[in-house]
Amino acid sequence: MTRPPQNFEFIEDSRDFHDQTADLAGATSFITRDGCFVNISFFRTFVKSLRRKDDFMPDGSLLTLQRFASVTLSEEEARALYKSLEQTFELITQQKEADK
Repeated sequence: MTRPPQNFEFIEDSRDFHDQTADLAGATSFITRDGCFVNISFFRTFVKSLRRKDDFMPDGSLLTLQRFASVTLSEEEARALYKSLEQTFELITQQKEADK
């Protein structure tokens, strides 16, 4: 579909839409009196170059991580996401085998 239906617009065409790519993701689970939850954080890496203050010459770099998004899910939501991802990977495996 190259154009949205009349009276609609693609969310991705909005000025407020920002597509992000994560280099790393991590999950933390925790239990509260309200239930079990999983927080998934998404990180990207940056290389920051260093220079000496006395002669301004480059002298190394640092790899830094920046968390740019996270989501907290209930246990049920996290399990549903896990199941959905598992099914997606099964489909990928089937497609790869069919292409051989």
